[in-house]
Amino acid sequence: MAKNSIEPAGYLFKYCLDKSPGSLAALLGQACVQFFSGNYRAALQSFQNLLKSHPQFNEFRAAIGYCFQRLGFAEMA
Repeated sequence: MAKNSIEPAGYLFKYCLDKSPGSLAALLGQACVQFFSGNYRAALQSFQNLLKSHPQFNEFRAAIGYCFQRLGFAEMA
């Protein structure tokens, strides 16, 4: 994915979050945009926040592991 092709998605998720701050879909989308844009620290924080509010979704744990791996913390991944 090219960075400039994911940017519009980031704006759309931000717009959705302005209208509905707790939207799980928009929060997840925003975290994915952060990750695929290379902003791994922000993505890590977003996925951790999602996990705190929705602990039943194990997919967030995997995403956190990917963020740690990309940040160079393989042992934490």
